[in-house]
Amino acid sequence: MTKSEPQKDLGAEAVVARGHGRAKLILFGEHAVVYGKPAVAAGLPRGATATVQFSDAAVHQLTLRSALDEDVYARVECGAALDNVGVDAGDGERLCKAFAAILGHFDCPKTLQVDVTIEVPMGVGLGSSAALSVAVARGIGQLLGQPEQVDEAVDASERVFHGNPSGLDQMMAASKSGVYFYARAYDSELEVAPIEAPALTLAVCEAGPAASTAAMVEMVAQRRLRESQLIDSVNQVIGDTARAASAALTDGDWARVGELMDINHGALSSLGVTTRAIDAACHVARGAGALGAKLTGAGGGGCVVALTPGGAEDVLKAWAEHGWSGFEVTIDHRSK
Repeated sequence: MTKSEPQKDLGAEAVVARGHGRAKLILFGEHAVVYGKPAVAAGLPRGATATVQFSDAAVHQLTLRSALDEDVYARVECGAALDNVGVDAGDGERLCKAFAAILGHFDCPKTLQVDVTIEVPMGVGLGSSAALSVAVARGIGQLLGQPEQVDEAVDASERVFHGNPSGLDQMMAASKSGVYFYARAYDSELEVAPIEAPALTLAVCEAGPAASTAAMVEMVAQRRLRESQLIDSVNQVIGDTARAASAALTDGDWARVGELMDINHGALSSLGVTTRAIDAACHVARGAGALGAKLTGAGGGGCVVALTPGGAEDVLKAWAEHGWSGFEVTIDHRSK
């Protein structure tokens, strides 16, 4: 967060506050983390930035724009008493409810104008909702001098987006750039420890529109009800893979990290959360030189991440030839 910036001749309350939230990649542990298994995730250098200021409008307003194409994704409004919400443009029903959930945790003396720019594709497993929620809540908390309300406000917003979130996305959105190991026993707090890995270069592509995270988590839960022993065994494999990957990342053993990514992807396929497009994108990435590739996020569509220690150019070119757009990202815990 940056410090508030006074605006010229607009009175004592006329200030602008800013908040930032990071996007994320789950490198290991999707779905199994819901059942108490560990996970490894990375905070990306990119995410969401919110600008918050007081407004003379009768209602609170939020405008969400994409930095990728500069389009307005949605404009939403909440009544000052939070008793009504409205959408002016885009697909913003859940955004409206999430904005209201955030506002409900702050004591707002005036209505607010919130402008958000998001730097990653939305709804494809990169933690865009958590990045947005953290950015907005941090900006509002800073403007109002109520930073102690931020965490609960973000949690309320994430419950709107995902039903019963694991908490991992929220923690990643509020983190510094880097790779982190997450562990939690049933009904206990999620604990996080940084992994001091060498700089990690990855390629990411959007292999298709993602399904709802809540829907995919529920699908796995239903499969577990039918085949509890088998699904628990698969989740154990995923958790063991995350633990092994933590050590391999620390050592910079990229060949092992890549192999573990492939193993993790196979286990996720057993849970039923991969798609034909995701599997194809993984296959293309490996054929173009990636040391490993897997889905990232809830699955049912969404993104693929590939390990490219020598650079992502060849993988990105191969993906583009199949119609998948992507980007390269380098994650380094030493960067700000």
